[in-house]
Amino acid sequence: MKNYVILAFSLFMTLGCIVFSSCNNEINNPNPELSVSTINVEFNAKNNRQHNIYVTAKHTNWFVHIVEGHTWLQVNKEGEIAKICATENKTRKERTGKIRVEATVDATIYYDVNIIQQAADESFATNVDSIQFEAKGGEQIIKIISNSGWSVHNVPDWLLVDPMTAEDNILDSTSMDITLKATENITYGERVCTLTFTTIEKTTSTNVIVSQKSPEPYLLVNETDSIS
Repeated sequence: MKNYVILAFSLFMTLGCIVFSSCNNEINNPNPELSVSTINVEFNAKNNRQHNIYVTAKHTNWFVHIVEGHTWLQVNKEGEIAKICATENKTRKERTGKIRVEATVDATIYYDVNIIQQAADESFATNVDSIQFEAKGGEQIIKIISNSGWSVHNVPDWLLVDPMTAEDNILDSTSMDITLKATENITYGERVCTLTFTTIEKTTSTNVIVSQKSPEPYLLVNETDSIS
């Protein structure tokens, strides 16, 4: 009987030590915890304002890095905040990216934050709003910057525009030169037209006024005519 009591006491003490050790281990090495204020962020195409992600971490430090969107996203850690900025989106295509907030003690504890930046609207601009040719005609160049395809309208028969259209380009703002050629003006009056450039989705139009001087007046005298 005495041996049974001693054995039972030994088992009890052993179990107690195991439980105590386990509890002590949890106290000394608590599980890390991590949370973020949001997992979705949206930027406007032109708005470069900063978005803040508030991070709560227990029993661990954390860091943040870009997973997708390295060329247009920037993220920094300041205190318990992950600060996100985006460059302007000049394209007509929505951009998506991703940043990751990760616990330093365990790489399996993290949150991915999805980033969306809206597409830009159609844009079109010329470097001039009017040009003038001499009466004898000639050639001039205007520069166009657009993130869209476009076409030109209201071209008179005395003016050549090359090219008259451009393919759609949603991925970037493209600069290109347009050549204008005017024939000689023999009408004895100024010539004027208004070129209208229209984007492919017809959300933007730009006018360029083209004029050509009148030729200088002159008098032809027939030498065989008598002058009285």
